[in-house]
Amino acid sequence: MDNKMIDVKQLHYLDGFRNEENKLILEMESFAVENRIPILDRNAAAFLELQIRFSKPKRVLEIGTAIGYSSIRIARNLSNKAMLHTIEKSEDNIKLAEENISKSGFSEKITLYKGDALEIMPNLSSKYDFIFLDADKEDYKRLFDYS
Repeated sequence: MDNKMIDVKQLHYLDGFRNEENKLILEMESFAVENRIPILDRNAAAFLELQIRFSKPKRVLEIGTAIGYSSIRIARNLSNKAMLHTIEKSEDNIKLAEENISKSGFSEKITLYKGDALEIMPNLSSKYDFIFLDADKEDYKRLFDYS
């Protein structure tokens, strides 16, 4: 048995979604490469978007916003009344994420919490039906256990 999460047929299917035309998304991808900021690759982003479309969550929590790339890709696939709450602790990334989210037109769907997720999460009163964990890898176990 193969240990891959996605097999070759699934990758070919996802490749059909790779023709990204959104100027902001393309700019963010280039910026991330140029500045060595880790964001999802296009296959992972397409898979995430499919998960959002198929599961139709009403409340999404993203842990690890970075520059807002995955936040925007999630938000553009949410239903009209669905919301995304995202948490970022890097001051540099927060500024970039705020700018990108503002440019995206999804500001009303996205709430950005600033600070350490382990400190913010206990104060969130919302229940989430989709959680995307993309934070510092050393915190994954504690974040996963908490969420």
